[in-house]
This record gives sequence, C-alpha cells and structure tokens, in this order.
Amino acid sequence: MKQGHYCSQLEAFHDGELPQAERPAMAEHVKNCPACREELAGLRALEGILRPQLSQADIIEPVMSRVAELVSARPPSALTILAGWWKVPALALASCAVYALCVETGLLPGARSQLVSVLSAYNSSQKISAMLYGGQKAGDEQLLALLFEGD
Repeated sequence: MKQGHYCSQLEAFHDGELPQAERPAMAEHVKNCPACREELAGLRALEGILRPQLSQADIIEPVMSRVAELVSARPPSALTILAGWWKVPALALASCAVYALCVETGLLPGARSQLVSVLSAYNSSQKISAMLYGGQKAGDEQLLALLFEGD
C-alpha cells in the first residue's frame, strides 16, 4: 500500500479503531516505516501527556457531592411552586366530562327533560280539551310551537 494511505490510518490504528482485518498489515507497515513509527511514537507520547492522572472514581465522588450540595442549598423556585400547573386544566376538563355524563344519563336536568315536560303538558292539555270540547286535536304546527316556546 502507499505511504499516505497508512499515515491516514495511523490514528485509527493507535486508537484501536482500525478493523481487525487491517491491523496486522498496519503493524507490519509501522515496523518497516520509520516515518510512521515516529508518528505513532508521537501519538503515544501525546496521549501520555493528555491522559488524566486521576481515575474516574477519584473524579466522580467530589463532583457528585458538590452537585448534591448545590441542589440542597438552592431555595425553592417558581418552578417548584408551579409544578402542578397541569392539574388545573385537567380538573376543569374532568368536571366538564362528569357534568356531560350526568346530563346524558338524566341525573341532571338538561334540554331533554324540558322536552319531556313540554310533551307531557301537551298531552295533558289535549286530554283536558278532549274531555271539555269533544275531541279536538291540535295540529303538528301547534305542537312545534309548544316545543319551541320552552327555549
């Protein structure tokens, strides 16, 4: 392979990101190429300088204790006061649903109960007029007029 191709893959070889099939060829090239060997040595030296000397456990404990300290010292904000804001519209919606259910089932008065009362009043007035005047029946127009008077 060409020198430039190996040099472009040298960082991947150093980081262990090179595919398994290409690693032996790259190792052989680094062994035989002084420029790539020098570049790889430079990458390893740079990694040694940049790699932190503390272990991950040494870093986690102080950071987490500091975060816990800051969280506990923080006064309650407006966010905690307004944390349950969603309950207000949810309760309003639930009460509307309960009201609609009660109206539909007949537990609360609605337009249907007005219709029933108008029809029963009409029937009783028909019976009374039939008894008094001898069987006169009102037409459909009068029935509609009685229904719309209630609104």
